Amino acid sequence: MKRPLLHTMARQAVPPGQEFVFRTDPDTDVGRARTINEFAELVEGVDDDAIEYHLRQDLNDFAVWAAYSLDNKALSKRMGNAKRARTPTTKRKRILTALKGPAKRR
Repeated sequence: MKRPLLHTMARQAVPPGQEFVFRTDPDTDVGRARTINEFAELVEGVDDDAIEYHLRQDLNDFAVWAAYSLDNKALSKRMGNAKRARTPTTKRKRILTALKGPAKRR
């Protein structure tokens, strides 16, 4: 049985302007997510360059979005785990696993 994405938060939309914008570089948008469900679909579908772009250097854009746009520090902390993975495939899996965690907000 598939575990639902963060239960009731999965369909809750962030306010306009706070959606997650998937990019492969600063000038190329490849998708936008306003809900966790949309975010998960895009994480599954974007190419490796987009995953790597958002986990570049010492940044983790996924964790920052969870903390500030979703106001979910627990999810942000779980997403922080993706940064330590070596391959884009493993990073993607860790992000998706983080989304299946408990719906706790702090």
